Amino acid sequence: AFPARDEVVHVALVVVLATLVAQGRTQAPLNSRLGVASTADTAAQERGLARRAAQAALDRLVADGEEGRGGAPQELRDVVVEGYRHRIGQRAAAEGAVDAAGSEGSSELLRALVLTATETERDVVLRARRSGEVSPAVADAALLDIETRSLRAGE
Repeated sequence: AFPARDEVVHVALVVVLATLVAQGRTQAPLNSRLGVASTADTAAQERGLARRAAQAALDRLVADGEEGRGGAPQELRDVVVEGYRHRIGQRAAAEGAVDAAGSEGSSELLRALVLTATETERDVVLRARRSGEVSPAVADAALLDIETRSLRAGE
């Protein structure tokens, strides 16, 4: 054979593996940057980012509570922490349902369901306001809550 054959084989193997790893790690970000990513990829990225953000917020609330930071009473902190835990669980359940449905349009169908429910909530609040059942201030507060939730749901 030729001298240093083993070293050449090892170097070639490392170069091939490094090339494959580098291409694999840069392909998805490059597709996104060039705008050629599929809608499924984008939706998965959005869900992953929202999940990470909610988990970071929950972790921060828990850590602040354990260290006595923030000045909020523990009962209030517990309500907010439980809300974030619920939100994270709800997101996981929605992702599981979309994944189980299997079609690429499942995410849009889920959003359409949320939109229908949100529109119904708005209608009820607006009817209550017009009939005088609630004050405009109460109706505005309820509408603000509905609109905020609908924005979070990605309407």
